[in-house]
Amino acid sequence: MAVSDGLEVGSQWDDAVNDDVPADRPTRFANDAPAWPVKSEKLISPASSLAEDRRFKKMEELEHIASYIFEMEVVDKDLLRATLPSSALRCFGKIFQKDLKGDFYHMSFPTQTIHCFWSHSWHGTAWTKILLLLVYYNGRAALVAGSLSAFLGATLFFFGLLPGTLRGFSLESATYQFGPWALGFGCLVSCLVLLLWKPSGSVFMDRICIHQIDEHLKLAGILSIGGFLKHSESILVLFDPSYPTRLWTMFELAAFLKAHEDVADGLIIRPTFLGPAAVGLFVFDTLLAICIILASYEEIELNILVLALVFYFIFASGGHWLRGYFRQIDECLDKLKSFSLKEATSQCCTMNHRDNEGNTIPCDRETIRECIRTWFGNEEEFEAAVRSRVSAAFMRSLGHYAIPFSWFMGASLPVLWAYVDFMGARLREGELFYSLVSFLYTLIVWLGYGPYAYFISLVFAYTLRKRFASWCLDWTVTLLGTCFMFSLGWHACHAAGAANTGRRLAGNDLVGCPGGIVRSVLAKALVPCHSEEAHRRSIVSQFEIVGWAHRLPEKAAAAHSNSI
Repeated sequence: MAVSDGLEVGSQWDDAVNDDVPADRPTRFANDAPAWPVKSEKLISPASSLAEDRRFKKMEELEHIASYIFEMEVVDKDLLRATLPSSALRCFGKIFQKDLKGDFYHMSFPTQTIHCFWSHSWHGTAWTKILLLLVYYNGRAALVAGSLSAFLGATLFFFGLLPGTLRGFSLESATYQFGPWALGFGCLVSCLVLLLWKPSGSVFMDRICIHQIDEHLKLAGILSIGGFLKHSESILVLFDPSYPTRLWTMFELAAFLKAHEDVADGLIIRPTFLGPAAVGLFVFDTLLAICIILASYEEIELNILVLALVFYFIFASGGHWLRGYFRQIDECLDKLKSFSLKEATSQCCTMNHRDNEGNTIPCDRETIRECIRTWFGNEEEFEAAVRSRVSAAFMRSLGHYAIPFSWFMGASLPVLWAYVDFMGARLREGELFYSLVSFLYTLIVWLGYGPYAYFISLVFAYTLRKRFASWCLDWTVTLLGTCFMFSLGWHACHAAGAANTGRRLAGNDLVGCPGGIVRSVLAKALVPCHSEEAHRRSIVSQFEIVGWAHRLPEKAAAAHSNSI
């Protein structure tokens, strides 16, 4: 949140105080309520200097700031504002650019309840947060619209409303009219909806919902942080490695937990890594679908070898990145469990308590400590809440592997769209039976091998997440792990070849062995993010189901070869 970095309480209060205005004339809003509590009289020694008087006055005001935040109410009801997710993500989320100047208060509107409070660190990477929010809010709509468009493209091609080109298929060397309209329509519409969709709901984005120009409105907005959190139904944490090290972000979490007892549904944590990972997986599967379309089935064995070599290095790079991601998760969870208020930093401390003009500014830490002592009783209680309740909420929200399964399956839809094009081409030529068998087989591969690849990939990445001393050794571990994964993928490729050519390719039995090996060692090799024994048993049972599902494509291929 901007309060943690760009809207420091101390510095903004220092700027907002006007020494020429008498102390008994605080700023008033439309309802004639005071902008902050009226100050009490304080006796000043005649020998005190003007600087000492100013320092005492500021310390007194900081106490009032802490007391106002503690009340968790907005200074004025008109300050409780929200914005639309589409407004915050306009122009590819330029609002998240740290150096962006200007006021965006006009993009917000008064409200009674905020649907979601966005909590983030301004020290994180902007583009990863933007991609994460786009996928989180627009991803589902993009995939649904893309799938409908894919079937629309295939339907238009089936009725001859879209052109096609002649290409050979493996079925008795037949030549059909073929057009990749399902894949093209699906990818194009998905990208457009991802960028342009306008989701419902209201969100709190600090730079929009807190005035950036009017100093008194800005200060009043800072004082109302507790009220914003109290009137928020949920909080979305854009989690990155800098998040648990910032004082204000951790304070936001603690305030939300105090205001909302039921945090199981209200607290949502999404690592910013997920945005680029989901988009990258979608692009990767799109390229894979294009390669499948361009490949000649008459030379399927040669093409599989070429594609395997290319994608091996892509998979290896992704796996190496995934290992680093799990290391970051471990590090951040360790920081939460060992959280200490003394180690958390704020922007004013980073700036050595000097503003841009070199003037001394009060420390935000003093304001927060005063609020925490009033709120939690003492600082130790606050630290205990972070170590226990916040850490537990993080672990629950991240799940077993910190990557939602639905995101993985949704990003792999382009492969399904490519096979819809194959089905449309065969339907256009009257091959009804083969079209149905091919499409059912495609669903089995997508729903069977998809979960299989998902679980196995994350298990290997998490198990091998440890960084080795030598970068050469570290990459060797990644390459060996990817090689084993490819031996499992080769099983799927051979099954696909059998389904499309009606024959069983050489080596299928040999490369299928790792499937049984993996299922036998998963229970011992798997160390999920949660250490609870109940979660361990749950995951092992999931792998038993996936192990059964991964054998379905081979059974379907054998049944199909017998039916030809």
